[in-house]
Amino acid sequence: MPKISVIIPLYNVEKYMGKCIDSVLNQTLVEIEVILVNDGSPDKCGDIAEEYKKNNDRIKVIHKENGGLSSARNAGLDIATGEFIAFVDSDDWIEPNMFETMYQKAIDTDADISICNYNKIFDEHLEKNFLRITEEVIDIKEIGLIEYFYRYYFNYIHGDEACNKIFKRSIIEKNLIRFERNSDIFSEDKLFNLYFIINTEKITTTNESFYNYFQREGSLMNVPKPKLIKQYMNLMDKFLIYSRKNNKDKEISSLYPVILLELLNSSIYYQLKTGVNPKQLKNLIKEAAKSKNYKTLMFQLFIGKKTTQFCKRTNKRIDKQIKLRIYGLLHYLGLYRIISIIMYNTFKRISY
Repeated sequence: MPKISVIIPLYNVEKYMGKCIDSVLNQTLVEIEVILVNDGSPDKCGDIAEEYKKNNDRIKVIHKENGGLSSARNAGLDIATGEFIAFVDSDDWIEPNMFETMYQKAIDTDADISICNYNKIFDEHLEKNFLRITEEVIDIKEIGLIEYFYRYYFNYIHGDEACNKIFKRSIIEKNLIRFERNSDIFSEDKLFNLYFIINTEKITTTNESFYNYFQREGSLMNVPKPKLIKQYMNLMDKFLIYSRKNNKDKEISSLYPVILLELLNSSIYYQLKTGVNPKQLKNLIKEAAKSKNYKTLMFQLFIGKKTTQFCKRTNKRIDKQIKLRIYGLLHYLGLYRIISIIMYNTFKRISY
């Protein structure tokens, strides 16, 4: 059995994929399998993948109709045989000792997931050590899932990305974890991580930046997202369905309103950054509010005891807590015009 299965989706990346694949094949950890998934790419990705396969028996190649990043990763998961799973995007590259270090940390600590830091690579500058990760082992059974969310998730300590992590495959298969369609939820990585984390017992982390995340023009992360608010509400609905189906509801249900709040606010601020006006924002929020659990969770944000806990844990003063409860009430009552004006003016004040 390979120690790690590395899944690399390919689509319109013939200019970049060589550097990516070479960085994986040159890992100091030799016992890996590399799964190249040609997601119906119209360029020469498929041919290049086959050439790599001829020269290295650790490589498997899948050719499939275009279905998007999630579909390509899932196709890789379906044939993976490694003890752990890693995902590398085809325009990124990794440091030579990434997998050896992360795998050994996972084995030494009996962890279900091993997480590293990463660098953001732009054309003209570099953002090193993007996350605020420290070297530690986190026992979820000891601290509890709620504590994990407050300490790490809401503070973005480990990131939402899948590519700076290796995941124990047995947990993925036992709990039927797969990537949801990007077009439905936008952030397939965020939801995959949520699915995995609530089934995790132990996490190990390193502050070393082994992953190089290339921010190129034309990538999925640099295009307009007019459906983002609605997509994030769909993400929340899917997470609720999954957590309830997997008997995690009692353990983490108090977090649902604040997870929704985090998703909603981040998507609203993104829309404001792209230049939407209050009227446009009102219509976007109104459409997103059709989400199945939206009003129920907003009402819980208004009246729930856990709103107080959330404010204390995130260092929000009492006036912020009052505003947060009023914010939940406005959403529950459907006063989207007022919400959009408040958010628009808040964004302008922060921006200027």
